[in-house]
Amino acid sequence: MNGAGLAAGVLNALYHVVVARMLGPVDYGTLSALGTLALLLQTPVSVISLVYTRRGAKPSEVGRHAAGWVGVGVALWLALCAVSGPVAHLFHLPSDLVVVAGLTVLPALAYGAFDGILQWAASFGWVGALTTLDSLTRTIGAFATYVGRLGLTGLIVFGPLTALIDLAVSWFGVRRAVRWATRQGLPHFTGLVNAGGVGVLALLLTSTDVLVAKHGLPPRAAGYYSGLATMGRAPVFFAGAVGTVLLSSAQRDAVRARRYLVRSLLLVGILGTVGVLVYVVAGRLAVSLMLGSRFLPMLPLLVVYTAAMTMQSGILVGLYYGAAQNWRLPTVAAAAGFLVWMALLWTSHRLDPLILRTIWVMAIILAAVLGSVGWLEWQRPRPARQRPDQ
Repeated sequence: MNGAGLAAGVLNALYHVVVARMLGPVDYGTLSALGTLALLLQTPVSVISLVYTRRGAKPSEVGRHAAGWVGVGVALWLALCAVSGPVAHLFHLPSDLVVVAGLTVLPALAYGAFDGILQWAASFGWVGALTTLDSLTRTIGAFATYVGRLGLTGLIVFGPLTALIDLAVSWFGVRRAVRWATRQGLPHFTGLVNAGGVGVLALLLTSTDVLVAKHGLPPRAAGYYSGLATMGRAPVFFAGAVGTVLLSSAQRDAVRARRYLVRSLLLVGILGTVGVLVYVVAGRLAVSLMLGSRFLPMLPLLVVYTAAMTMQSGILVGLYYGAAQNWRLPTVAAAAGFLVWMALLWTSHRLDPLILRTIWVMAIILAAVLGSVGWLEWQRPRPARQRPDQ
């Protein structure tokens, strides 16, 4: 799983190297906003994946469930088509590309179910392979667009195609995994609701800011913010994978759950610290290599934003651990902080104060989430140790 995450991280970086140079700050900001809009349309994916991580599926259910989620995807895409004009106007986006970007939702919901089933079945090799495949197909699409000089439109068209490839490959993995998985009892309904809420909140925390920045900032500043989001989250790219593995591991082994939590937080902290140090020592070189010299004006804010995203990754780890324990307090704390962050972003029209507000809000949310997790852990009785003679 770690090797797959590393490969996906390298491919993801290569994708942005190609795309940022091809588009420049303004169109790069538009691409990021369209991608975020597509992700928000796919909000049920996070819920579906986490629910199936807890629920699993019988072999006879896989095909029926996949068809049902594709149908839901069609309904969501038609709804987007109906409001594409106002949405495009609100976020300063081309309305035709809004419709095309939304096509990714058609296979995405079924893919989310398959991803959750694979984690439930502990088929982490398949989960890692699919993570790598997604980054690989996106990168191939970026190179094809660059060679064919297709620009922003070509990149958006490749999105639904890569999502369809991911779904087809995941289908084979799921059919194999469910044959060998042990069926678990279904969790209580409140547990499913909490897991789904964490999935939605994780998606909103890690993506919505780019779209809101596109609304509030001038086009070039919005492009710089998209560049900051790309580079600031790169050192902690593994946080999403760490969180979902933590969720499955903590459910399966309650005795070692605390150990998994501590190790996950340490991993995120180390990766984030390394990223910050690299940007302090060689930030100019890093920006030039990854995004190109046209993005250098964002350099003074890169270290601060990377520190903020490291805190955000710690928040995600706390949220996923809380979901594994069916705790709602960490989710409520993070949701309140997220709303405050969005309000600040919506009313910001300059990049510098926006980034400073972001790091303060992330620090407060991190303290609230980990503080609530620590308090709930302290209240919970420790599992009794067996004596050697028993």
